[in-house]
Amino acid sequence: MTEAQMMQVIFEHVNKQFPKRCNCCQRVFLDYRDYLLNTKHTGVPISYDLEMNDLEPQVSNGNIALANCHCGNTLAITSSGMSLKHIGQILLWVKMEAYRRGVSQEVIICHIRDTVEGMALA
Repeated sequence: MTEAQMMQVIFEHVNKQFPKRCNCCQRVFLDYRDYLLNTKHTGVPISYDLEMNDLEPQVSNGNIALANCHCGNTLAITSSGMSLKHIGQILLWVKMEAYRRGVSQEVIICHIRDTVEGMALA
């Protein structure tokens, strides 16, 4: 899978999570773009699979990006429902790309988030 194909898989998966409703204020984010424009990132996306060095999970431990709604409630975008094949391909790419660039996996995960967000905002 190329980097562009991987980004497209992630973009399509994220888009399936909308519309999304804030459980606190009941605001509905109609699509990913609306969500990005009306929430604020909370930290760096987390890959529990990478933290456990499980690049071919039989059951994914999860990958999550958090953001705060204007009301202060935290919302999540997750890898839940993504195929294990795609999760494994993405995890391997992150590990290899971090090594190739000489940076942390966290930097690569942020690169993925930023790229997919750019696709949504384009």
